[in-house]
Amino acid sequence: MATAHTNGALNGVAHHEIDETDSTTTRRRPWEILENGGIAPLNQSSPGRPQNSSPTVDEALNTFESQYYPSKPKSLSGIAVRSLLVGIVLTVSVQSTIYLLSLAPSLLWRIPFFISSLAIFHFLEFWVTAAYNTPAVVHLPILLLGFLLILLGQTIRTMAMMEAGTNFNHIVQYTKARTHSLVTSGIYGYLRHPSYFGFFWWGLGTQMVLGNPICFVGYTVALWRFFNRRIKGEEALLVKFFGDEYVDYRQRTVVGIPFA
Repeated sequence: MATAHTNGALNGVAHHEIDETDSTTTRRRPWEILENGGIAPLNQSSPGRPQNSSPTVDEALNTFESQYYPSKPKSLSGIAVRSLLVGIVLTVSVQSTIYLLSLAPSLLWRIPFFISSLAIFHFLEFWVTAAYNTPAVVHLPILLLGFLLILLGQTIRTMAMMEAGTNFNHIVQYTKARTHSLVTSGIYGYLRHPSYFGFFWWGLGTQMVLGNPICFVGYTVALWRFFNRRIKGEEALLVKFFGDEYVDYRQRTVVGIPFA
């Protein structure tokens, strides 16, 4: 019984020591890491926050992103100014090195040479990191959709040119030739302007693959305006060439370009 009592006392002491150790140890919290550049001291916590509380994910992200706001340590404006200064220092030091080397033998050229080496070093540190150490932003669904539109557009346009044969022409024909006939077979049985359909969606697909939203909007507006006007003009000529035959054909087919 005495032995059991002694073991119980020892266990109590052990638990007490463990509790004291846990209570005196401070873990590195995301808030501390962000505020101290990733090397927050183990015994510090952010001001105004309880000792055992941790920031939410949103708070941590906001703190991280705020470093890049104007007038902050990592702001883009600050980076631009520092880059300008590095460029000025590099230019002056390189010119000074060349000038001193052109004079009588002297060791003074080593000073600007060393400064220019530092300028190149700091530039390459930033440039290489920005160019090769950043995760690529790839939106897989948009990328795949772009590939599909390119494949669809190119296939439809090629099929249209093959089906039309000698009736296909890149230049609008204002007079009907003897060899002209209304093509309604193959892909023309569904789309009455399949070559325009193919080019329109092919163009948009290329910009989706490139991930260029500005050019995507520009392509959409430019291509739509071009084909909308061209289709209206061509269909007026086709009605003139083929009469009711084309009117009936137009009623059972679609263009495939929105609102055109």
